[in-house]
Amino acid sequence: MERKKKKDLLGLKDLSGQEIEEIISWAEKMKENSKRGVEEQFLKGKCIALLFTKPSTRTQVSFEVAKALFLMTSRSPGWPTSA
Repeated sequence: MERKKKKDLLGLKDLSGQEIEEIISWAEKMKENSKRGVEEQFLKGKCIALLFTKPSTRTQVSFEVAKALFLMTSRSPGWPTSA
């Protein structure tokens, strides 16, 4: 997938059909790599912000798991995080 710099994704309407297909294909490859025990390195060391508008333990845990799988760190404002 060709990387576009500084493109914010706010919804699927912002993507073309081809871009959506590329993302799905890329995700399938990542899933197969994960099953084979291959660590993805492209996000290693990147820091993500975890900002949730509503408290949700399940959502937070999902993001924490993804963060760990991709070897990233995170920051959050410390708001309550469970419903």
